[in-house]
Amino acid sequence: MEDLPEVEYGRQSYGYVRYSLDIRVAQRKSRLRLLGRIRDVVIVMVDGWRVGPRLPTDTRQFGFWDSENDLLELDVTPGVHRLELLLENCGRISYSHKLDWLADKKGLDPNNKIVLQYANPVSKLNVTGMPFQSHWVTSLTGWKDRVRYEEKGAPSLIRSTFYLTRDLIMDTHLDISDWGKGAVFINGFNIGRYFCGSPHQTLYIPAPLLREGENSIVVFEHYFNPYLMKLVPDPIYLQ
Repeated sequence: MEDLPEVEYGRQSYGYVRYSLDIRVAQRKSRLRLLGRIRDVVIVMVDGWRVGPRLPTDTRQFGFWDSENDLLELDVTPGVHRLELLLENCGRISYSHKLDWLADKKGLDPNNKIVLQYANPVSKLNVTGMPFQSHWVTSLTGWKDRVRYEEKGAPSLIRSTFYLTRDLIMDTHLDISDWGKGAVFINGFNIGRYFCGSPHQTLYIPAPLLREGENSIVVFEHYFNPYLMKLVPDPIYLQ
């Protein structure tokens, strides 16, 4: 992640990185092996649809930082397909020599290799940084109406708006108890990441982030399509 080409916002040190390449699958039970340790979490997609496990709770399972040399079966038909790896940076630590790899650079590095069984790459590996800068989030357009709650085949961006009068601007919390995993932006400001397995079921929104009139909530959700966004006065915790 940190070694991506520098662009207008400088070097990337947080967010996501997308790796993609075209592969030719020889038989249905082809396999993908990621050599080395993932930093930090990966979602694997084929032709835009997730093929990895959904919301694993054990960090030793495929796609989590605590596992190595992961193997995943790609249950797709023979032919040419687009393989995508979405890598998430979950943060860094500086207090444990046993976990010093968590302080390393994020994403794939020269020690990581993508190994295919019963499939071959037919294009070069393309790498795209996704730092989710504030100006990028607020400039997004082309939103489509969608209110149905459902599990999704791939991560996506969801947007909602709400209106406030001056007397209603105050500290509040966003209820994320019906969601899966992702990140939230209020008026372009990143208020944090969330995960359904966390004891915290809300994200704190300080009053200075809100404004009179229209306010926007943008969610980058990995797994579900929440049909309702709820603001609540107090934090919610798992019981």
